[in-house]
Amino acid sequence: MPKKQAMVQVGGALRRMTARKKKKFLTAIAETGNITEACRLAQTTRTTVYRHKAADPDFAAKWEEAEEAAADMLEKEAWRRAVDGVEKGVYHEGKLVDVQKHYSDTLLIFLLKGRRPETYREKWQQSVNIAAPGDDVRIYLPENNRDRTDQD
Repeated sequence: MPKKQAMVQVGGALRRMTARKKKKFLTAIAETGNITEACRLAQTTRTTVYRHKAADPDFAAKWEEAEEAAADMLEKEAWRRAVDGVEKGVYHEGKLVDVQKHYSDTLLIFLLKGRRPETYREKWQQSVNIAAPGDDVRIYLPENNRDRTDQD
């Protein structure tokens, strides 16, 4: 039975990508999150997959879903390291003497910022006033609780 192939016009040549290669590529993206590695596993090139992505909306949508699955996998692992912790051996003179659980505060911070940015994002404010030469510029000095002009 002949393989079903999608063809994309590239210059004067047609580039083919079988449904099987597309499936392999999408599975690899979901598992690795790495396009170069997914291309290697699917035995295709980056150029070919990007051209098919541009020409095939269904393939593009599945690609996006695969990338979301990869991101979900990373988030699950970050959660595990931050909340459940990771066991690490303690060695003395080359011998394992204890096993301790370590948690990642940094990952916990990133998870909180991602899930609740309104609460955990950095809060800073910057305002810029540009005055023209000769304008009266007022500066508030909190240490003496008074306004000052540049003429004072």
